[in-house]
Amino acid sequence: METETESDTNSPESGNEDSEEDVGRKMTSFELCSNVLISLTGTVVLGIGSKMQQGGWVMTPLMLVVGTAVISEMVWVVSTTIDNTTTKDRPAPRSYKEYIGLALGRPGELVSAVTSTFSLFSMICGGLIVLAQNMEAIMPLPQAWGDGQKWWALFLTAETLVFVFVDIGDLLDKAAWLGPFVTAGVFIMVFWGCANALLAKAEIPEACIPSAEYTSMWTAHGFGDGMLSLAQLGSYSIFVFAIVVTVPTLKSQTAKPRRVVHMSLLAFAIATMLFVALMVTYYAAFGNIGPENVIQGMKTDRPAGWWATVEPWRTGKETHLGKILATLVNVHLCLSDVVYVGCTVVAFEALFPRKYRHGWRVWITVRVFITVARTLVATLITSFTTLSSLTGSLFVVLNNILLPILGFWAVGGSKAAGPGRMLAHAIMFTFAVYMVGAGTWGSIQNLVTHAHNPPKIGCFPRPGISEACKAAYVSAGGSAARPSAAQSAPSNAARTAAAPPA
Repeated sequence: METETESDTNSPESGNEDSEEDVGRKMTSFELCSNVLISLTGTVVLGIGSKMQQGGWVMTPLMLVVGTAVISEMVWVVSTTIDNTTTKDRPAPRSYKEYIGLALGRPGELVSAVTSTFSLFSMICGGLIVLAQNMEAIMPLPQAWGDGQKWWALFLTAETLVFVFVDIGDLLDKAAWLGPFVTAGVFIMVFWGCANALLAKAEIPEACIPSAEYTSMWTAHGFGDGMLSLAQLGSYSIFVFAIVVTVPTLKSQTAKPRRVVHMSLLAFAIATMLFVALMVTYYAAFGNIGPENVIQGMKTDRPAGWWATVEPWRTGKETHLGKILATLVNVHLCLSDVVYVGCTVVAFEALFPRKYRHGWRVWITVRVFITVARTLVATLITSFTTLSSLTGSLFVVLNNILLPILGFWAVGGSKAAGPGRMLAHAIMFTFAVYMVGAGTWGSIQNLVTHAHNPPKIGCFPRPGISEACKAAYVSAGGSAARPSAAQSAPSNAARTAAAPPA
């Protein structure tokens, strides 16, 4: 493959960009890499480990690496397309919308506007789901209320109202320095929680979870369901690294634009290593019966024979570590929502005809719609990883793979790419189309299945355990009777990824 340096040789920017002193207050290469890394390592940290249950030791890390490679190539594609279409009379695009309009014209711009808008909306819905899960960990609601996570999603409507109606951008600027510390703290505590789970795992009798069943090398299903899992894992991996739409803006705001590709690849490499280490640690500790959100597995004082019940890792009381982690993540989410909720409002307003979008009716309608719709989604869908896979399949794959490839070849990509890259793009494009179809279908199946069969935390016996495990449960002091109302209450947070999809 050609390097970024090679692709920038004929760029109008390449003449004097090596001098940072004349470019004002633009980002340095280090700041660029840091910002990309922090944007990648957000709430993904909480749920990426549970995706191991869909693909096992091999498929899940492999698809993450493949997703990293594909997005890396798409960053190069967008950067090269911008360089090849920039002239003295036609400045480089500063946004993804301008870039798509330049490469694919008005039709591409319209498609991108719609998919980007609903991608943003799905992201803030996923954020609200995580906020609700974490609030239930920090301050559990009375069991008599039922599903505490859904109640918290309703209460957190107030957060959405603040961010859609009040401009608090100044607060974000003052609190931006918290980002790196929060991110580092989240990683440290997630690894710490997994280490504690490894110690607790020693309590589980071999009869209850044979090592061959606790984890798997590949997906546990047949070929058909395995292919659906492959599409979902691919979509999720693209969702994790979906920064392609930011490349035009990054190039315009970076002191050395031709280093955008190199610094992005460095951030991808660091993030991938951290994610794989986290995934392996999570899977070794929680296996195929772990929670979707790792915070939900940070428990203590579990009941006797907990390992023979439904959702065993979610029984017991929250640890102080889990509550601190939940608080840190929620601080990070609230700071992010200042940006993402505001961007979602602007994106929806931009879908209206220009002469209407600045009227008060549109102003009110868009904000009320986003507030109500976000709360509704977060109370109906309680799995943020499945929602992320669905978002990746429906919207993110289109903006981060399909449109960039089409734009690259539409503006003469053959001049910058040989037969090898052409073949690679054809394979990527074909698999991306497959992810859109199969990934969307598989994610919808998971959501429907879970809605009809929510798990009952702490119920005995857990489906599929052996008679020897049931005997071990009784020997450990567990009661063969049905659990109390507190134990059998509906799940406070969905976990569709804990078992491979149907």
